[in-house]
Amino acid sequence: MQYRRINPVNLVGETLDITRSVYIPCLIIASLGFLITLASNLLSNLPIISPILFTIFTILVILELLWKGANIVYLYRHFSRNPISIKEAFNLSIKKIFKLFLASFIILLIFFVGLILFFFPGFYMIFRLLPFLYSIVIEDLSALDGISRSWQLTKGHWWLIFLSSLLIGIVLLIPVIILHFILLFLGIPEQIANIVSDILSFLTDPFFSVYGYLLYVNLKEDYNERLSNHQLNH
Repeated sequence: MQYRRINPVNLVGETLDITRSVYIPCLIIASLGFLITLASNLLSNLPIISPILFTIFTILVILELLWKGANIVYLYRHFSRNPISIKEAFNLSIKKIFKLFLASFIILLIFFVGLILFFFPGFYMIFRLLPFLYSIVIEDLSALDGISRSWQLTKGHWWLIFLSSLLIGIVLLIPVIILHFILLFLGIPEQIANIVSDILSFLTDPFFSVYGYLLYVNLKEDYNERLSNHQLNH
């Protein structure tokens, strides 16, 4: 069977094209993620590991999932022509936060088991389970059902997802990395260069959010089409 719906170049091109319509609200939502990044960088430099520090990192993970969920809700409602406010997006994300956290924890375990066995299984699973947040938030699935749906959606599409993710990363992050090394080469202190890189990465967050949403939509459409064809043939 051929899978023709997802084209990496077209997907990235569409991402760059339509992100401008939601760039500012997505950036506002992602500002929480930027603050989390700064806090994580500060905490990672502390020489001690304690239950309090572990609790703080857990809270940061929950907040990270909160803003990602809010971004997904906002994008889904915007492109479904049923827009909501940023506040409403966060309120809806809060209701799903336990499922998002549980699914993330399960996937983390799966990923580490894959890495322990061999490198490739872990690397393979990253892309097979990439849309799990979108499945849970948009389809209101449980943690396990969201993971299962992600596995269904990405069946037969691993290389296309990998190439699409690689391409969007090259377009958006390579310039940031190059600038970071230029700053270091010019003698700029590493701490300042890191902050500049964090700011620039933050400015790319809306593009990655839209890319993830478009990837999920394309995978869902293809899955529904395959399911419909299978039912017709049986």
